[in-house]
Amino acid sequence: MSEVELIGPVVIRSPNWLGDSIMSMPAIRNVRKKFPQIKLTVATPDKLVDLWKLCPFIDEVISIPTPAKIFQVAQIYKAHRFATAILLPQSLRVALEARLAGIPQIIGYQGHFRSLLLHVAIPEPSLNWHRRHHQFYYHDLVKHLGVEENLEFPELDIPEANEVLNQIVICPGAEYGPAKRWPAEKYGILAQMLKELIDTNIVILGTPQDRPLGEIIRKYVPDAQNRCGETSLYEFMHEVARSRLVVCNDSGAMHVASLLGVPTVAIFGSTDPEHTKPLGSRVRIVHKHVPCSPCFLKECPIDFACMNQIEPDDIIQALQE
Repeated sequence: MSEVELIGPVVIRSPNWLGDSIMSMPAIRNVRKKFPQIKLTVATPDKLVDLWKLCPFIDEVISIPTPAKIFQVAQIYKAHRFATAILLPQSLRVALEARLAGIPQIIGYQGHFRSLLLHVAIPEPSLNWHRRHHQFYYHDLVKHLGVEENLEFPELDIPEANEVLNQIVICPGAEYGPAKRWPAEKYGILAQMLKELIDTNIVILGTPQDRPLGEIIRKYVPDAQNRCGETSLYEFMHEVARSRLVVCNDSGAMHVASLLGVPTVAIFGSTDPEHTKPLGSRVRIVHKHVPCSPCFLKECPIDFACMNQIEPDDIIQALQE
């Protein structure tokens, strides 16, 4: 396929997931470097607006309400008079929203019965693309614009942490499903061990749905702070930025901690670290190789061996590294 000519103003529709959005940032930064004069806007679900506001290479961030009807999103696009839309999510709905807005040039991966809605339908990556890190999924799309494939993480306007507190953050949740969550009871035992080893404060962060997991952890460490569901995304990032360490599952929290440069121990079970590991350097992965992993299922149908074989001592060893 020949190089696509980009006309502005441009809207890039971000991924819907926190971790995926972070993994897409280098590709979007590369679009900016290739086209420095074009106005570049990111359209994102309202829950992710605070994340994209960290990006100095974005001219504007527009919020997509959750939930929102297709025609409502189309009207938001139409009001901005975009000339080009680059669609990072691969859903039919996202393509239909851009088409109903009358955007003259819509670029995205074909598939999901949406090729006729796109003006530039990029062939999906080859069948072995899932063997590569997920960030390449976004690079492979924008490379058709002639952009440089620079994998370095972009400089961001990170929330300031005036001081690093004597606290360790535990994020026991994973929005995708239970198969990505190390058992809360083991997090509780780990929290006990951390308190004994380094006399630190334990702060539990996550969504409102994670609050019961936090309460299980507090049975082991009663003075732990269960703040699940109590922070905005910006507040979450600020809390993580001033922590000594983050322990979490393969989740958006893992990518945020890595993004902020905070030492992170990430626990993988049903998913593949080579596919979605954080892009930062201050990360240790804990992963047990079992015959059925990675399965990428939301719930384990058998014995949950990939997670049950991981013990708190494994996390302590990774932490000491």
